[in-house]
Amino acid sequence: MALIFAVIFATLAFVTVGCASVANLGGGGGDGDTIYVPEGGNQTIQQAVNNATAGDTIIVRDGVYTENIDVNKRLTIRSENGSDFTIVQAANSNDHVFEVTVDYVNISGFTVDGAKGAEWSKSGIYLEANYSIIANNNCSNTTGGIRLQRSNTNTIENNICSSNGFDGIELYVSNNNIIANNNCSNNHGNGIYFRESNSNNNTIVNNICSSNYYDGIALWYYTYNNTIVNNICFYNTNGIYLLESNNNIIANNNCSNNHGWYLFPLFKQQ
Repeated sequence: MALIFAVIFATLAFVTVGCASVANLGGGGGDGDTIYVPEGGNQTIQQAVNNATAGDTIIVRDGVYTENIDVNKRLTIRSENGSDFTIVQAANSNDHVFEVTVDYVNISGFTVDGAKGAEWSKSGIYLEANYSIIANNNCSNTTGGIRLQRSNTNTIENNICSSNGFDGIELYVSNNNIIANNNCSNNHGNGIYFRESNSNNNTIVNNICSSNYYDGIALWYYTYNNTIVNNICFYNTNGIYLLESNNNIIANNNCSNNHGWYLFPLFKQQ
């Protein structure tokens, strides 16, 4: 009876939805020069960013890079041979490893760690931008894995976000994003977390969220019109948790060995 009550007041739509396709956002480089790191005056990734022009592609060779990188130009930044061979660890543990504050940035193929400051908001990759792609990264052992804040129409795909101090992937006031094919497991917070208020019209599809201390996927306070389909959520406190959120579509998810689904009624807003 309590579950029926919660569903009625939360006004959730449980329907069958096909797998969402990841959009080609067309951001980053591709129409500029290619810069290699290390090479010439670009011994660090930050030096390459500083020396680049919008539209350039930065290719980072194998190695361990100890730095915090501020990305303020439209760039593609990718490793040459993938995240197993290219590690970026924070020089300042109380800062994001990658901080993106401009639209149309692509970051792919890095292992990112070391953002372990006291503030919960420090992340491996922090995005406050639109139309960007964050793909094929390993964002583990940080305070937070990947955080989107006031960021819209981005694609976050094929990342590993595990063993972080708080959440694997977090959205705050972020809309129309695609979160697809990520593994968000063994985090001390949630696997994928919509933090308090107004992250709407996002698609969460084909993710694995397992063995997180709190919830596999959690929507908190006034998050509307999101689509959550084809995810696997197991060995969490709750598989999928909704608190005061409505008009979301939840379909074809496998939630097993959790305490279960937790739905909290939406109170009438004045």
